[in-house]
Amino acid sequence: MESGVYVISLSRDPDSNNGLHKQAPLSDSIISEWISQANSETERLVYGTKPNQQLATDKIIRTLLEQFWLPNENILYIGASKRGIMCRICDFYKHTLGNNGPHRGGQWVLTIDQPLYIHWAIDQDPMGSEKRALEEFSRQANRPPEYSGKLLPFGILQGNKHKTGLRRQ
Repeated sequence: MESGVYVISLSRDPDSNNGLHKQAPLSDSIISEWISQANSETERLVYGTKPNQQLATDKIIRTLLEQFWLPNENILYIGASKRGIMCRICDFYKHTLGNNGPHRGGQWVLTIDQPLYIHWAIDQDPMGSEKRALEEFSRQANRPPEYSGKLLPFGILQGNKHKTGLRRQ
């Protein structure tokens, strides 16, 4: 098994910035299913901090995801794997939104209702290459005027821009 890096994109062509959408092309049915699954008898998907905490709704989730959308970028996620790039890509497609595994990173991409394209490469230093790719994305991305921090692709869940306020309780 070979290590590598991969990019999930809205563009079939990795060398062009095609597949752009002014609004996040979110799937209402996938978001509803996520909320239904998360709101079981034993836990709830909540948004906000106490005392202003509220049960997550379709509208809250949609609004939250839309605030992280970058309308002038087609790259939705950048990832890496030391254990086998094809296994990691398979994990992404097997992942159920809201679960901790097998591919929690990038799971917001599963809410997109458009064809996705995965571009990948074998790499001996996948973690270093992923870091460099994220830095390059932040440097070159079409930055919204109101944002000055490190810019990350839509599906990246860590970083200052992606503090969501969502959690299971």
